[in-house]
Amino acid sequence: MRKLINFSGTDGAPAFSFLNIQHSSTKKLLSLNAGKPFRAFALLMLICFSVSFSGLFAQALNIKEAVQGENSVFPEPDCFQDPCPCEGGIKQVKVFYFGEDNVDIEVYGNNSLSIFITSFSGVNKGDLLIVDGTGTPLGTLYTKTFFKVTNSLGETCITRIDTKCPTNAWPGALEDLKIVGNTFADFTVYSITDNGNNNECTIDNVDQDWHVGGNIIGPTKNTMGTRNNEDVVFITNDTPRGVITTSGDYGINTLTPSAKLDVQGNVLIEETLDVNGIASMNSGTASTNSTNGALVVTGGAGVSENLNVGNDANIGHNLDVSNDAAVGNDLAVSNNTAVGNDLSVTGDGTFGGDVRISSSPGLSLDLSTNAAGNTFSSTGANLILSTVSTNLLINTQPGDGKVAIGTVNIPNAVMGTDVSGYKLFVQGGILTEEVRVRSDWADFVFGDQYYLRPLTEVKQFIQKHGHLPGTPSALEIQKSGLELASNATNQQVKIEELFLYLIQLDEKVNALEAENARLKALWEQK
Repeated sequence: MRKLINFSGTDGAPAFSFLNIQHSSTKKLLSLNAGKPFRAFALLMLICFSVSFSGLFAQALNIKEAVQGENSVFPEPDCFQDPCPCEGGIKQVKVFYFGEDNVDIEVYGNNSLSIFITSFSGVNKGDLLIVDGTGTPLGTLYTKTFFKVTNSLGETCITRIDTKCPTNAWPGALEDLKIVGNTFADFTVYSITDNGNNNECTIDNVDQDWHVGGNIIGPTKNTMGTRNNEDVVFITNDTPRGVITTSGDYGINTLTPSAKLDVQGNVLIEETLDVNGIASMNSGTASTNSTNGALVVTGGAGVSENLNVGNDANIGHNLDVSNDAAVGNDLAVSNNTAVGNDLSVTGDGTFGGDVRISSSPGLSLDLSTNAAGNTFSSTGANLILSTVSTNLLINTQPGDGKVAIGTVNIPNAVMGTDVSGYKLFVQGGILTEEVRVRSDWADFVFGDQYYLRPLTEVKQFIQKHGHLPGTPSALEIQKSGLELASNATNQQVKIEELFLYLIQLDEKVNALEAENARLKALWEQK
């Protein structure tokens, strides 16, 4: 046990202190005790002479001792097999450079940079530099080696590395001088070669705590990893378990992550998982605890509570929607779905069973898949289809879709007439306040090229056919029905022809009246 001896005088003034020394051969402890200043001073002279070979000093008078730990003063080295023995000095050191590219590096053996060793030009990040000291007067590197780095702008930076065989010369010297695997500024020591054994000790030979290629030492240096363009691979039991790629992707149980965090295997999250962006599942199953688990989507500051399902969503059990649900594409529901408020489906909605929409007890709108798969019914008095301020469009998709009112059967022929081209079929009649039809009109009757039949010819046609020229007969109407557009046009033709006949008749009447007036005037003159 080492003990610190303090001396002080009777007046308490500090003087010297020193260490009790336990002699390695006799195992006897040298200790001092004094009661008076004179006796303490004499003993101090004797002790200083006795311990001068060990280089120990002290600072006080008035003896008192305080026991200190074994590691507080120069500890004796442990007895172990050094994996990197170093004898006769270091003759070569290999370092990786991880600073900026295209720099010049000069290597010196002293602080004033007057002892030149070697130089390197055009050094880039990741280059391995070999500094050899066999050409020095000692045949080895000096106790300290200085790297002067000059960049393309002429800026310089000097880094010092201890390059002497590790000794126990000062407290912590062994650790300070073991440089293999440590990083100093932009330099990481890869290996040293001693002069006595010509033994090269590399990073792989060093029993170290995370002193690998990319680590940086110093009070503000706390990085771990690589500083060149290499991935960081994590292993246990000599088996790769994960990786951090050069692009910043993290892989767990995979060495080829395809995202910033790629986990190949199960992930257990005990607390909250916050996702500020989009959380997506490509080909997996989102399951919760079978008894009381839940998938809860909540909104953050300024963000509403939204669950966005990108494409097909397969929900194996109940989906309880307490607020609005917006489905952008397909929604396939194979079991029960309870929607507390609105369900807005902007794409296709596929339901495996019946769908009931209800806003009050006893009244509902039912959609069911019967044998034909086309039932749409209501338990209320009337089924009302309406919109707020836009149009109600029926069958606007391309194709041959038709609409039937009053029947579930749409005929292709009526009384022998082909009606397959019509889109709307109403059985039982239509009551309407207005019908608007678009068709060609009869203005051509007033054209110069139009042939107006003489009334005698019209009379003959009527006598022969029983109807006006250019109009369907009663038999044709009974057989094929009346086409509203063409019939309106025909009727307009007849109306305009009547006006032409009236104009002709008016002209004849006017001519007769004029002739009658002339004859009357002649008669009165006689």
